[in-house]
Amino acid sequence: MHAQEPLEEGVRPAVSREVFELLTLMLAPMVPHLAEELWEMLGHTEETLAHAPWPKFAPELAAEDQVEIVVQINGRVRGKVQVESGMGEEGLKKLVLSDPR
Repeated sequence: MHAQEPLEEGVRPAVSREVFELLTLMLAPMVPHLAEELWEMLGHTEETLAHAPWPKFAPELAAEDQVEIVVQINGRVRGKVQVESGMGEEGLKKLVLSDPR
């Protein structure tokens, strides 16, 4: 086993560095001292982690293509269906009512 194995073959160093920086930023609230050490190891000697900007939220990356809908009748679970996330109520009703269960 090598001392330093690559995490992923063919990944550009700039991409892996950015991933490690984002991971370090997100670790900071839970383990601040360790995160500060990692931040320095990544080459940030002029600035502290406390002054680094928090990563921006990208809603398009968090959006799901499909969602699971639980079908209940009289409070009892009768089934689950996978549907497109933007499906309307009428389309959902037709899908659920066409299910033989």
